[in-house]
Amino acid sequence: EGWAVGLQLAALSLQGRTDPDVFLETFTGTHRYILDYLSEEVLERQPKRVRDFLLRTSILDRLCGPLCDAVTGGSDGQEMLEELERANLFVDPLDDKRRWYRFHHLFADLLRGRLREEEADRAADLHRQAAAWCQDHGLLDDAIRHALAAGDAIWAARLVEQHVNEPLRSGEGMVLERWLSLLPDDVVRSRPALCLAQALMLLHVGSPNEVERLVDDAELAFERLREPQELEVPTAGGMVSEVPAAIALLRAELVGWRADAEGLVRFATSALAQMTEEEVGPRLWARLLLADADWMRGRLANAEH
Repeated sequence: EGWAVGLQLAALSLQGRTDPDVFLETFTGTHRYILDYLSEEVLERQPKRVRDFLLRTSILDRLCGPLCDAVTGGSDGQEMLEELERANLFVDPLDDKRRWYRFHHLFADLLRGRLREEEADRAADLHRQAAAWCQDHGLLDDAIRHALAAGDAIWAARLVEQHVNEPLRSGEGMVLERWLSLLPDDVVRSRPALCLAQALMLLHVGSPNEVERLVDDAELAFERLREPQELEVPTAGGMVSEVPAAIALLRAELVGWRADAEGLVRFATSALAQMTEEEVGPRLWARLLLADADWMRGRLANAEH
């Protein structure tokens, strides 16, 4: 996406000029400087409505008509994208139906820089509008990214909490890891569900010391809650409604790593006592941990039963 864009920029810059030879002779310097110069010139020559649209939608990695409308407050987003594509203004379709587009990365860099210079105080609002639209349309990665760019880490954390079970249930732990990695560490550690989700991820890669620290953080965060926990929290067996049950299950797994059969029984039994009959998966997991404890103590018949 380098030299071809240089030609495209040059062609756009030459439109309407009566002195193309003189214009071309002024080119000196590196390839990147030429691209910067031409990009600036192309942007400045756009009508105000096009220029405003370009700047305000530059915060988006992917663009579609309704999303652009949500960000700009207009109603002609799809028409604008098609107009930009016809004008070769660095908007590339991402699908055959021409629903989704993206800016060329060099042009997007320029637009975002201009937005910071001219409307820095508006960028957060643009990201907030984009986050709300993406949330409503199930685009969680984009919603989380825009919420954070808007400076609202709590909103982003709530989005992760509300959807933490989806990647776990579908076996897409890397998605959950990516969401958690985007959040500030202090925000994660202040929310029990996020602490436990991160602990589960680390338990699978064999980091018991870090897991224990996160479980401690989850316990402290739960104790500080002024209102009852409304969200379900994750365990290796599925979601549960009570934070203490999830904490007890994770502690059972930790002591199991250390072959502490008595501790395993204590925590697994505590978890079972705090779960409802409907929480079948987590209850099965707790019973399996109890079977592990019997196996550790040589009670093989009990473990098999």
